[in-house]
Amino acid sequence: MKKVIFVIMSIIVLYYVYERTTVLHLMDEDSLTYHERQVYGASRIDMSTYDCGKCVGHDGIITDIRDVIGLWERPDTERVGLYEPPKGVLLYGHPGTGKTTLVKQLCKEQHITTCLRITPDMVENKYQGESFKLLRAVFTVAKKMQPCLIFFDEIDGIMAGRNDLDQSHTNTMKTMFLNGMDEIGVSKVLVIGATNRPESLDVALMRRMELKFEMGFPSKDVKECFIDTFGVEDETKTFVCERFQSLHDMKVFLKYITRSKNKDLEAAYAKFKLNFNM
Repeated sequence: MKKVIFVIMSIIVLYYVYERTTVLHLMDEDSLTYHERQVYGASRIDMSTYDCGKCVGHDGIITDIRDVIGLWERPDTERVGLYEPPKGVLLYGHPGTGKTTLVKQLCKEQHITTCLRITPDMVENKYQGESFKLLRAVFTVAKKMQPCLIFFDEIDGIMAGRNDLDQSHTNTMKTMFLNGMDEIGVSKVLVIGATNRPESLDVALMRRMELKFEMGFPSKDVKECFIDTFGVEDETKTFVCERFQSLHDMKVFLKYITRSKNKDLEAAYAKFKLNFNM
């Protein structure tokens, strides 16, 4: 009888917490401006229904970023000095090394309710002044909906190095981006940028990205553990490990040979490279 009462009380408490969270979330959404609603609606990733998978082979990087997010648990008055959380993290490396997957995994595991995935096209608008308002809205909506993680995918598309040939519009956008990062303060907001070309990024941005992680290709052991999750034969596992560096490419190839009638791995690999321009 006591167990039944305990279960019923637990369900009631969980339902109350869920309702309160939902109401507060809707209240936050109602307080958004027109441009903040545009940004929020276009970029928010619903982590409650999103299956992001697991980022393999980058446990050290995940642990370091978790430590940064862990500083958010301190009161605002204690998140200063040596305990002030970094405002920016840069992930760089070859395509297919898991940069996007890592960010989504962090949001899922750390229960960050608001994750905004921003791409260059989301903050570009043909009308005069609209791009500036949208970019500013990215940072203001993040502070309103904190804790929040802002993920700038292909950040070099927005924050490439400044030069004398840039138009005034481009320079203004980059300046506003840098100012937006400076205004984060002790908020529970973290900016994560991902790029394949770190050498092309603006120097001022690199200084604000306090943590920089190179995401390289996985080791042989990591590849084998990854392939084992698909239950393939040893011959296929050895072949795939030798031919591919990226886990993403390995998965695509395994899906390709699974649905293909050609069981000759060499022939399938040759056709795969031709079809996928590898």
